[in-house]
Amino acid sequence: MKLGRRIRMGEESKGMPGWDAINEALRGLYGEREPLHWGTLIPSYLGGPDPLDGLSAYKVLDPTPHWHIIGMGLSELFEKRSSNTEVSGYGYEFTFRLACEASEERPPNWALNFMQNLARAVTQHAVQFGAYHTIDANGPIAVGDPTALTAVAFVPDPQLPGIDTPNGRVEFLQIVGITHEELEAMREWSTEKVLKLLDEQTPLLVTDIRRASLLEDGGAAEAIRAGIEHEGGAPTGLDVSELRWKKLLLRNTIEVAMGALIVPAVVQLIRSRTLRGQPFLLSNDHDGIGTSFLPAESAGWELKDRLLEVRLTPALAEEIAATLHARRGVYAWDGMPKFRIKVEPSEIRDGQGKVVEVRG
Repeated sequence: MKLGRRIRMGEESKGMPGWDAINEALRGLYGEREPLHWGTLIPSYLGGPDPLDGLSAYKVLDPTPHWHIIGMGLSELFEKRSSNTEVSGYGYEFTFRLACEASEERPPNWALNFMQNLARAVTQHAVQFGAYHTIDANGPIAVGDPTALTAVAFVPDPQLPGIDTPNGRVEFLQIVGITHEELEAMREWSTEKVLKLLDEQTPLLVTDIRRASLLEDGGAAEAIRAGIEHEGGAPTGLDVSELRWKKLLLRNTIEVAMGALIVPAVVQLIRSRTLRGQPFLLSNDHDGIGTSFLPAESAGWELKDRLLEVRLTPALAEEIAATLHARRGVYAWDGMPKFRIKVEPSEIRDGQGKVVEVRG
């Protein structure tokens, strides 16, 4: 992306109602301050490789020095293209608050590239994000900088409320860097409640790549342990693209296929929800299908149109949690012989879509 001048409302932005609306929202927060701005040489709507056509960054000193970076491109910046008049594009834009030194002149390149890569997950791989969703980055989020932050959560930007544009509604979804331990705590308890504890230590949920895990703080760790113990796992499920199921007619068996990367989260949900008497849902919104796991007194499964319901007894749930691994293969259990899970390799791709690693 090229550093350049932001397009000002009414200057060069004729025919850019979505872009104008975002600029107006930023003006309401930062007045006439000019941000640093990066724009693409070839916009995405003309076939450019970057899904975000622009990124603007403001340096903020209060309550702690940080960059407030706002992406532009997941909503419809130019003419209306989608048939949904209520929502602009994907319905949101990413923001990112990254801790910095007061003397820094620009945010690091990795942060801009990271936002582009998350946007590629949306536009190229049909991954949908929303408030209090999480995603494992499978490694440090800051390329080239040592950090314990290996995953992210998403929250509504605390200072940028959603806006209505001529192309539909746009929310601002803030990226928050989290550690692996925090991600596990969110899966076992509640993403929103863990982030509330983090917000008490880092107002505005500014991402500081140098910080230690929240669970190294005694008070926060105790609050998380108590929440897990008394409330169980609050997350109701996962939205995953690597999910499908099919019925094997000759055997009257249902086979659920999932990528190796999501298996640890599924096992965690079985432990934190099913074994606590709570259901959870795996959904593939891109394909419009879902698989719900329900605690039950007798094991079985039932197809309801595009939804597969799987009933697990406590004994079967315990067995699945103990024996299902993130390794390719077909897993079956005597407690429900007409049900099996097929674990398939997960491909990790770089920003250009090239496969750089295969898990499972």
